[in-house]
Amino acid sequence: MGHFSLLQDLTLIFILSSAVIFIFNKLRIPSILGFIISGILAGPYGFRLIQEVEDVNIISEIGIILLLFTIGLEFSLQRLNKLKNIFLYGGTLQVFGTILLTYLICFFILDFSTKLSLIISFIIALSSTAIVLKIFQEHGETQTPHGNISVGILIYQDIIVVIMLLLVPYMSNNMQAEYLGIIFALLKSAVIISFFYVVAIKIVPKLLYEVLRLQNNELFLIFTLSLCFIIAFIAERAGLSLAFGAFLAGLIISESEYSHHVFENVLPFKEVFSSFFFISIGMLLNVGFFIDFPFTIIAAVLGIMFFKFVIIVVSVKFLRVPTKTAIMVGLALLQIGEFSFLLTKLSYENNILTTSLFQFIISSTILSMVLSIFILKNMHTIADVIGRLSNIEETETPEEKTKKPLRNHVVIIGFGISGKNLVKGCKTFNIPYVIIEFNPKTVRYYSVGDENIFFGDATQAHVLGEAGIDEAKMISVAISDPVATRRIVYKIREMSSSVELIVRTRFYQEINELKKLGADHVVSEEYEASIRILSIALNKYLIPDEDINKFEKLLRQKNYEAMDEHFDTETFQELLSEIPDYEIQTLSMNNLPKLVDKKIEDLDLTNTYNILILAIKREDKLLANPSPETVLTEKDNIVVFGRSDGIQKLFKYNKEKKTFK
Repeated sequence: MGHFSLLQDLTLIFILSSAVIFIFNKLRIPSILGFIISGILAGPYGFRLIQEVEDVNIISEIGIILLLFTIGLEFSLQRLNKLKNIFLYGGTLQVFGTILLTYLICFFILDFSTKLSLIISFIIALSSTAIVLKIFQEHGETQTPHGNISVGILIYQDIIVVIMLLLVPYMSNNMQAEYLGIIFALLKSAVIISFFYVVAIKIVPKLLYEVLRLQNNELFLIFTLSLCFIIAFIAERAGLSLAFGAFLAGLIISESEYSHHVFENVLPFKEVFSSFFFISIGMLLNVGFFIDFPFTIIAAVLGIMFFKFVIIVVSVKFLRVPTKTAIMVGLALLQIGEFSFLLTKLSYENNILTTSLFQFIISSTILSMVLSIFILKNMHTIADVIGRLSNIEETETPEEKTKKPLRNHVVIIGFGISGKNLVKGCKTFNIPYVIIEFNPKTVRYYSVGDENIFFGDATQAHVLGEAGIDEAKMISVAISDPVATRRIVYKIREMSSSVELIVRTRFYQEINELKKLGADHVVSEEYEASIRILSIALNKYLIPDEDINKFEKLLRQKNYEAMDEHFDTETFQELLSEIPDYEIQTLSMNNLPKLVDKKIEDLDLTNTYNILILAIKREDKLLANPSPETVLTEKDNIVVFGRSDGIQKLFKYNKEKKTFK
């Protein structure tokens, strides 16, 4: 019966969340708040729809593991190196500046204990990575100066929160055990991180490569999740947390060239399971408590957001960026983050927070998130107002200029013959490009030579995003899998309606479907081969190269209509009207008696009449491209291509009484 109750609870959660998020999406509010509101409505302080609250919390633990795993995947030493100044100086000043100021207020003004003051300082120092990055991505601001600085600080916070989570359990002990425990925990974590770093460099990439060689997505997904949970449990057994282990697992895989593919495979599971984490947080909110102390909570939230904004602006100004940029970073990061929920919950479980203080922090965190969404959506306007009130004069400094990503580049999906030739052209004419390739062996080989190539499944939005399709001028899709090709075209058009899309396909019949999905140009291997064969054949029959080239051009201009096996005569006539000296006709052998019982090669029609036999209709059969040895019969109809005067000359010759010997 318990299983049925859990299933019933999950069903209610999904239905309620779908309705709330649908409304939030219409209002353009991030779904994270929709999950929290769903938890509030369904939880014990709302409509009490959920019976198995503990089971939902267990599911939310899986969400936390996958959430931190994906954060580890997105974090890499390479990315950190690009943002090292922002990360080291901006992140350190913001986090420790906020911790110090909050601690002083809590300890000296509010008269809290050392442990309690430190925990509250940890909670307030963090901002919401989920909300900030989502709104930045929607507005295309992740690569702006304020976007880069915000991302660098958020990465710092995402790492420091792991250490904070590690320290919380030790802060519930007595003072001596607390300090010894903290030192021991830090030393132990350093040893474990060093061990996992060696594993990341020596073992994991080789394992991932062997799994990927099998080209089996199901096996790859299971292996990746297994790796995540194994490392998480090893870390937990070593005295660390599951969340910390999950972060390490993601960090290990992020150093391989397959991290984008791993991220895309895990992302759907992360979204589902992490939603339960935010729902479970919503269940913790006591609406009655908020109603009892609304003004106190609102005043506290506004105070926290204000002094946090000031600390961030001052910290960012040390990076020597324009004041307006610092203000925009402050507006972006002034809320309390989602990992603050995790710290709050863990502190409450370790008896550091009282029930009333726990509810106060939960209420304040949710309210700060709600307010920050509206601030983020109007960030430029608010920054302008603050700038005018402060009489700020903007001057651009060298530090503001950030390395620009690829723009107006070519995204090459598939590094076969077509992709390699396109790369040669791009290099010759200095056209920027990036390559997406699904074969790990190919990626490994060419990445050694500094080729701009990375491993990924181009059917996934995250991989296409990494290639910068929003800023690309053209995308070339040339892979051998027709199903994947259609999915890629659909996904590209879903993400960008303006980029020029060229697609290579194998069969002619796939052209129309690919164009309906959004391809601008479709090149058929089958059809291009047929044109090449036709060109060779016409050349052998001494048709002038100029006429052959003109005919090929017209065939392509008609979007392959002339090669459709279901063409009608008008389509050909329309095509050939642009070559006035040539035409295609079907001739009955009844009108050509002198050709009956003769081999095609003996007639020498090409040299004598400038005519080429394309096909022979014999009874119910169509003999395409007949061989020179074929003998014509009196019941045949021949399809010929040639000059108009040559066909007339042939008819005139057959009316004469002279016969072939």
